[in-house]
Amino acid sequence: SQLNTKKILLIILFLAVCFGLGFGIYFLFFRATSPAPGQEIYSLPSAGLPESEEGFNAEVVCEGDDCGGDLPESEDKELDGEQKELDQIAQGKKTLSFSMFETKVVAPTLSTDGHGIAFYNPEDNKFYSLSEATMEPVLLSDEEFFNVQDVFWSNNKTSVIIAYPDGSKILYDFVSHEQTTLSKEINEPIFSNTDNVAYKHLSEQGEINWLAVTNPSTGQTQLIEPLGDNADQVQISWSPSNEVVALYSKPIGLDKSEIFFIGLEGENNKSLVVDGSNFKGLWSLTGNKILYSIVRAENNYNPQLWIVDASQDVLGQHSFNLELSTWANKCVFVLETKVYCAVPKELTEGAGLYPELITGTQDMIYEIDLTTGFSKLLADPVLNSGENFSISEIYLSRNGQFLFFLDNLTQKIYKIRLK
Repeated sequence: SQLNTKKILLIILFLAVCFGLGFGIYFLFFRATSPAPGQEIYSLPSAGLPESEEGFNAEVVCEGDDCGGDLPESEDKELDGEQKELDQIAQGKKTLSFSMFETKVVAPTLSTDGHGIAFYNPEDNKFYSLSEATMEPVLLSDEEFFNVQDVFWSNNKTSVIIAYPDGSKILYDFVSHEQTTLSKEINEPIFSNTDNVAYKHLSEQGEINWLAVTNPSTGQTQLIEPLGDNADQVQISWSPSNEVVALYSKPIGLDKSEIFFIGLEGENNKSLVVDGSNFKGLWSLTGNKILYSIVRAENNYNPQLWIVDASQDVLGQHSFNLELSTWANKCVFVLETKVYCAVPKELTEGAGLYPELITGTQDMIYEIDLTTGFSKLLADPVLNSGENFSISEIYLSRNGQFLFFLDNLTQKIYKIRLK
């Protein structure tokens, strides 16, 4: 009948629309790209970083249209009605967030001038700096680096250690455009503010596992402390004075840990006892305090923020619970007495024990006064359609006007306006 024919045509049309939408979503968001062949890299037998050329005054290597790359959407475009209902400046409510770059990025960090973000773009295998003022990505180098897994930035952003999936690593200098092959045994390298590199030298033989520091300019390496089988309990964390290289967390009973401050020169530093496990610390701007997160049974094995004096002469004093369930690495110091932290709206029980598995939180930004312990909601970052973000890292612009953050789900960089 004619009615049945119409039903059949409507069903066919519905299926065609569903297929078209599904293919479009797949093409835009899930389509795999064929990686270009990776660079062939050979490891040196040395435990240290090989010598590289001196020079740490990077200049932009391209300008304007020569830089290429996709430009992010501008926040200056006309907002629709739904966007206008959202706050444009963080005022303790839902705050409109803007994408800084259209595609996902790897290892974002605050740019050299402090007013934007530097990052690796896996779409074209190059490094960029993106200023908040111009919103135009600028190439840091014409060099392509294929199949990059992770990036570790120097303090002044003029050089990087690049890690590949097979464990190979290189040191690349954006000034001299030279690269140096590093040992595969180098793990978790962290630059100090004088651009020395601390790292864990890990091999199959645990007895030769060491915490070490190398000067990339001279290649001189200093063995700091044997790690043995305790590498997972050591957090490389340079203090602002560069006197402390790492923090070692040792369980000392039920729900307690002793934190050892490993000095650069083998100092016999005091230790700190905390009421929890899974310690992660973040130095204040002067190094006089440490913001840290620990996991405790009484908090359903979720992370909990604490603050404590960290100077050796007053270590452990003025310790108090900030009553926020989040991790220290989701925070950034604004002043010596104030931090911003991304705090999940809710966490499942035991989330603090396996943070690497927690990727779908809905996070809000809190401002915390460390002198009083008082915290208040700074912003609930959302997209124009109201979706929340799962924030893995946050960065504060040097002028304090913008907060940049990396969304855990999309691996894209966004910003909110603070002033």
